[in-house]
Amino acid sequence: MSQLYDPDQERPSWSTAKPIPCEDCGTLLADDWWKSGPRSRVCRRCQNKRYEAKSKGTPEGERRRKRKTLLAKLKRIEDRMARDQRTHAEVSEELKALKNS
Repeated sequence: MSQLYDPDQERPSWSTAKPIPCEDCGTLLADDWWKSGPRSRVCRRCQNKRYEAKSKGTPEGERRRKRKTLLAKLKRIEDRMARDQRTHAEVSEELKALKNS
């Protein structure tokens, strides 16, 4: 998988391959020259955009988008529930403290 090029990362002197620009956005990618197989020429974000564009309008793409939307909504609701439960516990403790005093 493509990794973004980090100029601050320490590299051994023998692995000073030049970074490769992404074909779509131009972001510099670290060249994994020691790995076998085809080289990554597109960053992960652009790969995702290409996949979304390819599957747009298909039943599979619509199902995937709907699932993604529902998962995000579920996470927001679960986060809100956890926050509200903490608030409920704090208020309950304060009420108990007031009743006991």
